Amino acid sequence: REERPAVPAASGALAELLIGAEGARGGGAPPAELVERQVGRRSLSRKLGSAEPLFEMQILVRVASPIPGRAKAQLSAILTAFDAFDGENHLRVSGLRIPGIAFLGSEVPWRRRRFDRRLATGLFRPARRRVVTASEIAGLMKPPTKRCAEPNVLRTGAAVGPPPRGLPTFAGQPSLLPLGKVIGEAGERTVGVPLSDTFFSYMAGRSRFGKTETALGQFLHTARSGHGCLFLDPHQDAIARLKSYLTDEELRDRVVEVNLADPERQPAWNLFAVHGRSPRRAAGQVDAVVDAFASALRWDEINARALNLTTQAAQALIDLAHLLPAHLAPTIFEIPVLLSNEDWRAAVLPHVSGPVREFFTERFPRLSPEAITPVTNLVDRLRASPATAALFGNPLASYDVRAAMDRGLIVLVCPGSGSGRDRLTANFVVFDALHAGKSRADLAPADRRDFSLWLDEVQIYDGATSGTLAALLEQIAKYGVRALLMNQNPERLSAATRDAVTTNRSHLISTALNSKGAAFIARELGDGLGAEAITVLPRFHSLASVTLGGEISRPFRLQGVPIEELFPDDSHPEDVALLDAAIDRNTGRVPVAETLAALDRHPIEIVEYLRGRRRAPSSPGSRARSGGRQSIDTGRRG
Repeated sequence: REERPAVPAASGALAELLIGAEGARGGGAPPAELVERQVGRRSLSRKLGSAEPLFEMQILVRVASPIPGRAKAQLSAILTAFDAFDGENHLRVSGLRIPGIAFLGSEVPWRRRRFDRRLATGLFRPARRRVVTASEIAGLMKPPTKRCAEPNVLRTGAAVGPPPRGLPTFAGQPSLLPLGKVIGEAGERTVGVPLSDTFFSYMAGRSRFGKTETALGQFLHTARSGHGCLFLDPHQDAIARLKSYLTDEELRDRVVEVNLADPERQPAWNLFAVHGRSPRRAAGQVDAVVDAFASALRWDEINARALNLTTQAAQALIDLAHLLPAHLAPTIFEIPVLLSNEDWRAAVLPHVSGPVREFFTERFPRLSPEAITPVTNLVDRLRASPATAALFGNPLASYDVRAAMDRGLIVLVCPGSGSGRDRLTANFVVFDALHAGKSRADLAPADRRDFSLWLDEVQIYDGATSGTLAALLEQIAKYGVRALLMNQNPERLSAATRDAVTTNRSHLISTALNSKGAAFIARELGDGLGAEAITVLPRFHSLASVTLGGEISRPFRLQGVPIEELFPDDSHPEDVALLDAAIDRNTGRVPVAETLAALDRHPIEIVEYLRGRRRAPSSPGSRARSGGRQSIDTGRRG
């Protein structure tokens, strides 16, 4: 015989729960009821011994319909749904069942008034006082918030499905792209998507709601995993944070930086440098320059004359670059000279291709002088900035994004703070990279190293209404280039780019948006989401639909992860000086004043060379080895 400790004396409501109302008063009871009480006491004892909170329940159900019989049918269907709670401790409708005749529930006249009072006032007076645990009624715990405006009700937002089955847990695997945190049955975890399922993606959302933080984490993981990547930061703050995570010795030699916020030193980036490049790459450089002008100036088919003029000028300079030595290659600042200086134009036209020469000799003279001003004015604005003039005015090319792709380098670019000049520079970066990616068609697929582009404020590069950006995004994935696009509102993208994003995207992510942008994203996410599911998202939370195993998932919730949490031990701001020294070596950054000192004489040197009065450089071999370093000798480039 096993001895058990006696249940402590109980009183009041607890006594009624433990031994029943009649037992508490000392009265008798039928044997069947005594058995039921015994089972109930055992069940209650187990609940009291657990750590879960206990609840008493009252569930009120009322159905009304003007159609006779429909209310009863609906009530029966609702009660059937509660069969899921059937079991040892089950829910039971309050009332008296008369077998074969009727069931007397709360609708009978002598009970209806009490029922209506409880329903109208929220009075808690259940017919039976029974206890349940939180896990037993978890499915009923969400309050009726659809029409509840009370501010003290915690709201979870619209109903969104769970993360897709098989979504990998991210633990630093090089083959994954980190997304954020999800909450599932096993608790909270950080997840990622396979790079093999990532081609181009789009993330929208308000400023300071976590877009850039997500992009920084993805970029750092990609870079630290050995992949090539480029981060275009229009605001400079992101690059400053990134650099403290790229100071490891094995990373420093892969980092390239183009930062126009630096007034002292700049690399050499000649948009028309062709030395050592394939004809396909050179042709892509012409297209990149034209596309950048078209996007920055928002040209469309109406501006056909300006587009053709820019194309012919760019092609003429590429033709000259093929004939000239590398240190005399024309730069973008020769475009105004070509268009406005008749003597210089006459000296170089014999050395360009026939179609270009025909344009400038036959059709160009018939154009009005105002035809060239949209192009020359913007180039003049580039020339007015010392840092920009030094970057684009060096005839050599120590910055080459195609080489960065093929070598798996880490590229950081800050084009400036957002002026018209800075927008043109940003467009040069984007379209040069996209056309460089297309030029990798000359490589076997197995030889194309993966390269990823993170483009913030993508509407800056989407000014051309002809759909140029969209067309390039749809093509570059074939050549091993991924693009991850971000901006604050999808409505600011051109229709062609929005179509490309929604039709061919791998992943679609959105933080909170205004109602119009949210409605667009909600339609694309699908699954019956409304705009309010996005407009009410809290800060650093998002909805996402990803491609997993080639299939697009239903939308699910994500929570952002700061880079300090993703890489807790990898930030070394004290070593940024070592990184900057490595960048100087990697990109051949030279003093701005050194490049500017030779800039004005460069057109003269080109003509002198073409006329046969060649002035040899002082040390062309050493310049090539230094990656673009200049020396000044008697007013000429050395």
